[in-house]
Amino acid sequence: MPLKTLTLNKILDVLLIPLIAFIFSLKLQEYFNINLVLIVAMLIYLAREVTLENSSYKLQRLNVLDYSLLLVVLLELLSFTFSTYQPNSFQSLMEICFLFLFYNLVRFNLKHEYQRVALYIFITLWALYLSWRGFYNLVQLQERLSSLGFKDLT
Repeated sequence: MPLKTLTLNKILDVLLIPLIAFIFSLKLQEYFNINLVLIVAMLIYLAREVTLENSSYKLQRLNVLDYSLLLVVLLELLSFTFSTYQPNSFQSLMEICFLFLFYNLVRFNLKHEYQRVALYIFITLWALYLSWRGFYNLVQLQERLSSLGFKDLT
């Protein structure tokens, strides 16, 4: 049974899953600003798309959602430009740009079913963890309130 040859294209397809999971996890936890990680990833995957000559992948056309998100980014850029207090607007502009780049990274680079399934599983595990933390904190809060004498809050 011959082994399939690993190409740079296949390696980047496999590495996309942990990259998206990493970005998603860090953004969810707000540990630090990961915009640079996203920009570098976008440049690498954009270079891959541009340099592919004989690939089975075709450049995808933009759809209405892509144009509408681009319009949101442009409007936010205008809002930032004409804002009377730019420090507040800058944070909003950075968040919108991050979400736009992340959307494009996912939209234009998820090409295989195993990538989608892996990300669905990852996001589901995060959702289960966050749900468990929410219920755990609710039980702790109820115990604290009961210990302070608030037995019936109805």
